[in-house]
Amino acid sequence: MTNALAATLRGPSRPWDWWAARWDEAAAAARAHGVLPLAGEAALADPACPPAVRARFEEQRRRDAALELVREHELRRLFDRLAAAGVRALVVKGADLAYSCYSSPELRPRTDTDLLIEPGHRRRAAGVLRELGYHAVPQSGGDLLMYQEPYRLERDGVPVHVVDLHWRLFNPQRYGAVFEAAELLERAGPRRALGTAAMGLSPADALLVACVHRIAHHFDRERLIWLVDIERLAVRLAPADWDAFAASAAVRRVSAACLRSLEAAVSSFGAQVPDEVRGRLRRQAASEPDDAPFRDATAPHAARIASDLRLVGGWPARARLLRQHLFPPRHYMRDVYAPDSRLPLAILYLKRIVRGSHRWLRRA
Repeated sequence: MTNALAATLRGPSRPWDWWAARWDEAAAAARAHGVLPLAGEAALADPACPPAVRARFEEQRRRDAALELVREHELRRLFDRLAAAGVRALVVKGADLAYSCYSSPELRPRTDTDLLIEPGHRRRAAGVLRELGYHAVPQSGGDLLMYQEPYRLERDGVPVHVVDLHWRLFNPQRYGAVFEAAELLERAGPRRALGTAAMGLSPADALLVACVHRIAHHFDRERLIWLVDIERLAVRLAPADWDAFAASAAVRRVSAACLRSLEAAVSSFGAQVPDEVRGRLRRQAASEPDDAPFRDATAPHAARIASDLRLVGGWPARARLLRQHLFPPRHYMRDVYAPDSRLPLAILYLKRIVRGSHRWLRRA
């Protein structure tokens, strides 16, 4: 299935007969991999694609374009208001790449918009979001567990837009200090489609973030859209950008994560990565801390928690982090575990711990 999807995107010979015979299954797989719009782009440009398959893709493209218009409107409004409030914000990850690496933003699906701000601007940014009608979505994390907060905008009970507000790019302690928002803002470039106040990552920074993100948050899982992102970012890098990328990976000690992601993109889509850069990353990775639990999607979650506990710094912080894993805020427990129940909170916590311990120890 994955090979057929990759072949659909790569060309030149595309498996349209497979799509025609198994549309529902193929479309579901493409959607899960985040590449259904890109498959549609290929179909609409390929005379060999059967008319019935092309018609299905055309219908999907119209829906995606309508959704993107709403999302873009909300983002322009949000960036203008943040700038007026003195908050510098960067659009990052998929939403940034949609406007910098793809011919049309609807070709890059995403469930939310990731914004990165400086930690000192959290309260001000949250105030702007609330003024615009967004409300915070309950989550389990504490200050050492989660470095982001989701906000949802609804109209008449229908979700319109979701913003994931970050003050640090990655939650795991192993990768949390890779970048500070202030330094990324210094190298940022404009995203004019989102208004005069909108800024996105520089090419070298965007590539490093894309490479680390699929390891730090998704444990090297095979999802094609992340590899397409990396392939498209790699094409944009000049020799000086590659040098900056490799140097940055060394300083931040993420060469192993970057190499793993780049090699996956080379294997699946022929990403253009200089041999010298790959060799440099390989040499740099040899002296980095072990991040094996993050490069193995089947590793037990407990191994990643153990990594966080080792790196968070000091026994008081470790105790606080463990407490945040075991005992999320009360409002989260009520909203998620028992919104219509009067069960004592202690029972809800016990239920969570029993379920969580099984999840922590099992291999995916």
